[in-house]
Parts: sequence; C-alpha cells; structure tokens
Amino acid sequence: MGYVYQRATYRLIFEGVLAGLEVVAKSTSATVYKRISGFANREWTNPPSDEDLVEFDALCEAFAGVLVEWNLEEEVTVKGKPVRKAVPPTLKGLMDQDLQLVLAIVLAWMDAVAGPAAVGAGMDESQLPMDVTPSL
Repeated sequence: MGYVYQRATYRLIFEGVLAGLEVVAKSTSATVYKRISGFANREWTNPPSDEDLVEFDALCEAFAGVLVEWNLEEEVTVKGKPVRKAVPPTLKGLMDQDLQLVLAIVLAWMDAVAGPAAVGAGMDESQLPMDVTPSL
C-alpha cells in the first residue's frame, strides 16, 4: 500500500495595515507554486500594460485555486445604511480587490509555503510580515 501525502493548510494572520485580516490557503504542487510565484514577482508597469492585466488575471485564477477562506468583508449600502458583507473566497471575490491587497495576500502565502526553506536559507522567522500557522 502506498503513501498519500496530505498537503498543508496555512492560516495567514496579518499585522500592520492589514491587522485583523486572516486568510486560509492550502499548499499546492510545485508547478502551480512556480506559476503563482512567477506572476507575483514580476515587475508591473504603471499604468498596467495589457500584458500586466493578462498576467494579473492568471495570477488570480491560480491563487483562487488554493484560497480556502478568509474573513474579508466589504461595506455596502442597504436602504441608505452601511452594512458589512462577507466577500466570498472565490476568483470573483479575489478579482474584486485592489492589486495591493491581492499581492500582499499572495506574497504572504508564498512566504508561508516556502517558510522552512526561507528560514533555512538565512531568513529568520521573525522577519515574516505576519503570523503563519501551518497545519497538516
């Protein structure tokens, strides 16, 4: 009988300007990680080029596949009153956010997934921008 590897799930707890945001995302194959990493680490032009926009769509599509849940809400107006509404952890929910938030979440996930390798390569865990709780 063979061994079935259970991929890790990471709870990203943000600090600083994003304090209070929590994101749960799962690990993925090295191929998908490499694809997401390539999209996230590219240099974006300002204003974004057509190629940037295509790459951003591809980044969101790939990351939506590992996004499990988050506590992200948006404020909407209902009958003239502000109401908080949960943003679904879906491709559409991700695409409705601004570029900086999406990249912050993706980069935090990349740090979490590569955490032991990054720490082993001389990066101290205290340098990570958020609390990361992996669970197997």
